Amino acid sequence: MTQVAEGGSLWNNGQTLVLLSNGSLWAWGDDRASQLGNGSRRPRPAPVRIHPPAGVTYQRLATGSATSYAVSTAGNVYAWGVSHVGQVGNGRTRTAATSVLVASGARSISATANNVVISLRGGT
Repeated sequence: MTQVAEGGSLWNNGQTLVLLSNGSLWAWGDDRASQLGNGSRRPRPAPVRIHPPAGVTYQRLATGSATSYAVSTAGNVYAWGVSHVGQVGNGRTRTAATSVLVASGARSISATANNVVISLRGGT
């Protein structure tokens, strides 16, 4: 295991993402807002594998209340889950059931309940 990210803002809506050393992403927990990224909206009590877009390998994770984020080895930021106030970052206020590319050139990422900060290479 290389990283764990836990989201949620209430006692019954959390999700857990785990990135393994082989690059695979696993998730479980609440999924009412598609925050697990598997295209479903069904809570998962046990880990399910989450597949990134073709050719993408994730290396960093972050989670918000019901939104999840991953940074790829190429520095691209992907997001999925609730976006009622734009948390996904793709300019829309609709839930993203699977990963959506929202930024490139990322160095690091951090998230709180409804906010995310992405540090870009060569900038802020």
